[in-house]
Amino acid sequence: MPVTHTASERHSERPARVSSSRASRLGIAVLLSLLVPTPPPAAHAFVVQPAIAMPSFPYRAKEFCVVRKDGVFHLFYTRDDLTASFANSTKDLGHFVSRDLFQWTELPPILPVRENKWDNSHVWAPHIVVTDSLYYMFYAGVTKIPGVADEFQQIGLATSTDLVNWTRLDAPVFTCDQAAWTYCDARVPLGGNFRDPWVMPDPDSTGRWLLLYAGLQDSITGQMMIGVATSSGDLTQWRDHGPVTSTGWANSFSFLIESPLALPHAGLWYLFYTTDSGHPINYETTPDLLAPAGQWSSQRRLFQECPGTDDFYGPEGFTVGAQTFFGAADEATGAALMWEIVFDDAPHFHFVTPAVVGVGQEPGPAALRFEASPRADRAGDVRFTLEVPADTHGRLAVFDLQGRVVATVHEGPLGRGARVFAWHADGASGVYFARLETPLGRRSARFAITR
Repeated sequence: MPVTHTASERHSERPARVSSSRASRLGIAVLLSLLVPTPPPAAHAFVVQPAIAMPSFPYRAKEFCVVRKDGVFHLFYTRDDLTASFANSTKDLGHFVSRDLFQWTELPPILPVRENKWDNSHVWAPHIVVTDSLYYMFYAGVTKIPGVADEFQQIGLATSTDLVNWTRLDAPVFTCDQAAWTYCDARVPLGGNFRDPWVMPDPDSTGRWLLLYAGLQDSITGQMMIGVATSSGDLTQWRDHGPVTSTGWANSFSFLIESPLALPHAGLWYLFYTTDSGHPINYETTPDLLAPAGQWSSQRRLFQECPGTDDFYGPEGFTVGAQTFFGAADEATGAALMWEIVFDDAPHFHFVTPAVVGVGQEPGPAALRFEASPRADRAGDVRFTLEVPADTHGRLAVFDLQGRVVATVHEGPLGRGARVFAWHADGASGVYFARLETPLGRRSARFAITR
């Protein structure tokens, strides 16, 4: 017999890691709506300040995606009504726009549930890709038909040319019937745990697309895992490749596995996902998303790289030129949070406060270069080499692992071309971050001081 978790335990209400009840979250949300403007001040003691998109009361943002069009960021999110029951919430997707990731404007919601269609109960977890100026939004739709479908989850698709007006396909494009490894029975509460699509072109195979999703593998334990499917180019047709078995209990120590995100960097995939742990977001690496379990790294937890992230879930990623951004939903405030992610020696990385170049400009390695080089011959001495493509101004600062400013190396004009700044660390040995901020973009470097 399958276990009898309700749909609200599986998705709209977070699993056991949530310490507050819905009522207490509602009380906090009411207080925030009265006392805090949008976006809110740091309700967290953020180690690294994120960009924040905060829905107006009574809504909170859950899983979300970000896409940039004509210099404008569009953020779409699962819109959870804190004043409503599970049955009456997540009935459409919220929509924000911004030019800089910090100042957000709410637009009318999109993709409302359709009374007489397969997505008649809820819509969740949007994800967008673009091909030839046509935007494809994948999302999880939920079906509720007494005696036929008990909160049955499937993956749907909508298209748009302007990110405002959307046309939905009448039928799902990917279901648990197409993934033989999943438990699939529409009549029972756990019979259709199949959600959280994440899609991108395969950088290793021209013309092929990858789809990651969360599916239920075992109805007895409630074990969910991340699955992988591919498409040869028709985004309505997918072939399943089975689960990433390393996301099961033996490696993740979690039965709940959802919200996949895969970021490629330097020949590795960084696969992030949400668990029911007290440290919710985990990740692991592999050279190939379709590799067997033996070619995956051991699990790591986000808080090990980025402290202060234990209220976050639903990882999201997007790129702007050479910059890669990482996002997550914040359980404590109901906001969507975003940072720039800077990759260090594998499997490590760190977050920096995001900065995006102006409309029509794209950051890239050729446009702005920056590196930090500790001198081997002089303990504590560091050289910062940078190159800017035009006269500008900027700030170069050094931070410790707690995000505290250790030194401001330079703040002022920067002439076009390359130059070197020298700095001597008077403090203890350890790992530090240097951050260069200019109107042309932002770069960071991690380095170690040894005595």
